[in-house]
Amino acid sequence: MRYTSGMKQLCLLRHAKSSWDHRELSDHDRPLKGRGRRDSHLVGQALSIDFDAIYSSTAERAQSTVKLVMTDAGIDPTLLKSEEELYTFDSRRVLAFIRRLSDRYHSVMLVGHNPAFTDLCNDLADAEIDNLPTAGFAKIALNVDNWRTVTDGCGELVTLVTPKMLRVRKPKPDSDWYR
Repeated sequence: MRYTSGMKQLCLLRHAKSSWDHRELSDHDRPLKGRGRRDSHLVGQALSIDFDAIYSSTAERAQSTVKLVMTDAGIDPTLLKSEEELYTFDSRRVLAFIRRLSDRYHSVMLVGHNPAFTDLCNDLADAEIDNLPTAGFAKIALNVDNWRTVTDGCGELVTLVTPKMLRVRKPKPDSDWYR
């Protein structure tokens, strides 16, 4: 499938590495580890995509990740909306959310959790990803004109980048990793 301008673009950013140091905190309230903050900065520094909207899980680790990434990428903070519905580990619930997106949006980024995001990559793009790691980023070109018709197999995974990949080799300025 070749990506054309009429298609929709879905980007998935898994939250960065979170801390388990504070056992008294609920799963929802767990903060990022130091490595998670470093990886968020790394991803943000490499990101170069124009988004129409960004939706994030309300979990602390997702919120912290997306805010660091957006700051480093120079993305307008008013694009971010927090969605309790994205605090889920179920890809079908995320897909239901996607199908309700406004068609005025062409390029949308979601920030959330596994296994939902790995499953969604594999389902939408017929990919074979074992695991979208923490702070991993996936861009899927969807062969649809409107979000309500997004279904399994309608997309192509065009970018998959992890913090580990960025640590090994920095993208060149003209790289299309994140474009």
